[in-house]
Amino acid sequence: MVGIFTEQSELLSQQANVRETDGNPTANSLPEGISESALKEGIARSGYPVQGLVAAELLKHCHVSEEWGFRDQQTGDHRSLDVRASFFTQPPEGRQIQQLLYLLIECKRSTKPFIFFKTVTDRQLPGIQISGIGGRLELKDERGRTRIETPVAEMLGLEDLEWFSTATPVVTSFAVAHPKGKSPVELSGTEAYNGAVLPLCKALDFARSRAPDGDRKSFIYPTVHIPVLVLDAPMLLVEDPSHADDPLLVPRLRILRHEASAENKAWARDRIYQIEVVHLAHLDRFIEEVTSLKDRLWAAVLEKEPILRSGGGIVPDLANWSASDVRPLS
Repeated sequence: MVGIFTEQSELLSQQANVRETDGNPTANSLPEGISESALKEGIARSGYPVQGLVAAELLKHCHVSEEWGFRDQQTGDHRSLDVRASFFTQPPEGRQIQQLLYLLIECKRSTKPFIFFKTVTDRQLPGIQISGIGGRLELKDERGRTRIETPVAEMLGLEDLEWFSTATPVVTSFAVAHPKGKSPVELSGTEAYNGAVLPLCKALDFARSRAPDGDRKSFIYPTVHIPVLVLDAPMLLVEDPSHADDPLLVPRLRILRHEASAENKAWARDRIYQIEVVHLAHLDRFIEEVTSLKDRLWAAVLEKEPILRSGGGIVPDLANWSASDVRPLS
């Protein structure tokens, strides 16, 4: 997997002239004022080659759409995401169930480092959200008490997967470092948020709104959407705010973005976006992680289909239970 853009930049600069096809008309040429070297450098610095590299790697494993279009649900404007990767499986014979997993991917390339600040609080991850099963899942005890947030991964027995490992750093604050000559670099959180995180949050909202609802009495479509930021840029993690001058280069981490919603229901008042962040050179390893999640998730969905169709599960004690304790609601 190709690393930061300097390798491509050096390769392009070694080529004396822009190539052309046989029969290319003379009118199709670079205008005055744009040098070939400057043009090649601009191409190498842009994020477009990264999008192609990511799409090509994913094509080995799944269906891929580039420049996937979606509607901004707040403004109604049409937008596009760099890549959407789709993993499908054929419904088992005689089973009314179609499992789907999508990666929603934004790609960024830069010489400017991305700085991430690890959370100091032990924030519980939202895990995974499954749509297309006729509504949300609930977890209750035998006395009828209900968990506000349903731990879907634990309910399906998936918490031991690498995907849910606490070894993956979790961050809520991040910024792009801009060099300022001899002065210390200046950090910009707005650029990182508006250019990378916000588009992924909007794409995720749209994708979930368009997912099939599913009918618990007939066909269900257990669907998982995972937003991913692929960076071809230095990724540094500040692990401890008291040692901010000692950042660590990391190829993989996770952003949690919290937003309050206008919903009145307790379980819907807080919206948490979980965004996976991966360095381009680590993409092949990340795809292995996704594949492992997909395989285990789909096996668990088939095994726990009665729980999904009932709308959740019952356990003896909400404070002490495991996947093997969960029974269908009805």
